[in-house]
Amino acid sequence: MWKSGRGTEIVFAVEKLDSGSRLFFTHKGLTPTVECYEQCEKGWAFFLGTSLYKLITEGVVEPDSSERTHMDTIGHVSPKNA
Repeated sequence: MWKSGRGTEIVFAVEKLDSGSRLFFTHKGLTPTVECYEQCEKGWAFFLGTSLYKLITEGVVEPDSSERTHMDTIGHVSPKNA
């Protein structure tokens, strides 16, 4: 679990399956009323649904090529550490 300092928590859990594993990801406290909701939703979809999936299935990472400037402005992530 990771606490963002902005009232949200990021929780990862892995479940072992007969055919492999299942990753559960929850960004607790992230709701549509939170300032960064749209950016976080897009970011998690990319990092987990695209980049991590590609790493697991193909052995290569899909780099983040977006500017993500709004996220950097409010102090969540920046292109350098996203």
